[in-house]
Order: sequence, then structure tokens, then C-alpha cells
Amino acid sequence: MHIDNAEDDVVSHKDFIGNQQNGFDDVETNLLGWDGEGNYWSDYEGINEDGHGTSVTPCIVLLKGVGNHPLMKPRSGKHRSTADSCQLAR
Repeated sequence: MHIDNAEDDVVSHKDFIGNQQNGFDDVETNLLGWDGEGNYWSDYEGINEDGHGTSVTPCIVLLKGVGNHPLMKPRSGKHRSTADSCQLAR
């Protein structure tokens, strides 16, 4: 996922599997999650603190992107990408 010069976009409930490089978002107004649920990132190493299937520890998508409430399991086989990854926010 590469978000460049786009504002106020929402990317949520997607499965990013088999990641090769970090994602990119150069604008802070994009949302990488919605309504308490984010996206599934296959390389995300957070934990499901409350048992609800999401993590309270966000993942960081390069430059300015923050994926809040990353999903702990893929939602389905419908939305798959092989280009992006996130890192744990520390």
C-alpha cells in the first residue's frame, strides 16, 4: 500500500499478507483503521491484550501512517496484498 499525496482516505479491514517492504503514507489525515478495527498485517507481532481480536498497540506504516487496532487474524481471503508491512509502535 502506497498512499502518496492523498488526504482523508480510509483503509480498513484489509489483509496484508506476505509483506516485502514497509508501507508508505505521507499524510497524517489518512485512517488505517475504522470503528475500532484496523487491518491485518501478517508480519505484525503485537498481542491481543483484551481478547477481542485486535491489538491496542498500533503498527507504524512508514512516513506518517499509523495503523490503529491491527487485526490479529485475517478477515478473509478477499483482500490480499504482498507489498506492505507495519512495525510495532514502541
